[in-house]
Amino acid sequence: MTSINREIIEIAYQQGIDALVVLIESIVKEQGNQIEKLSQRIKELEGQKAKSSKNSHKPPSGDGFGKQTKSLRKKSEKKTGGQAGHEGQNLAWEEQADTVVKHEVEACRVCGENLEER
Repeated sequence: MTSINREIIEIAYQQGIDALVVLIESIVKEQGNQIEKLSQRIKELEGQKAKSSKNSHKPPSGDGFGKQTKSLRKKSEKKTGGQAGHEGQNLAWEEQADTVVKHEVEACRVCGENLEER
C-alpha cells in the first residue's frame, strides 16, 4: 500500500464519510496482515534461537557464539590421581600361576600366510 499522507486523508475527507471509512479499513487490514507476518517471523526466529546441538540434531558448529552455561561445581584443592597416603588396590603377585593359556598365531593377519610351519 502506498504511504498515507495528509493530502490523501483530506481527499477522502472531502469525498465524505464512506471514503474515510474505506481508507481507514484498508489501513487497518494492511496493518493486520503485516502484524501477522511479523508475528510468524518472530516465532520462526525464536524457534531457531532456542535450538542448539544439545536439544536438536543441529551440529555444535551451528550453535553460534552464545555463552554456554558455567559449571556450578567448585574446583577441588586435591591433585588429580591417587592421593598421598592412600594404599592402592591391585591383584597380588603370585610366584606360581594356576593355569597357563597359550594363544599362538596360526596365520599372518596381513597376508594370510601359514605361520605354523616356521
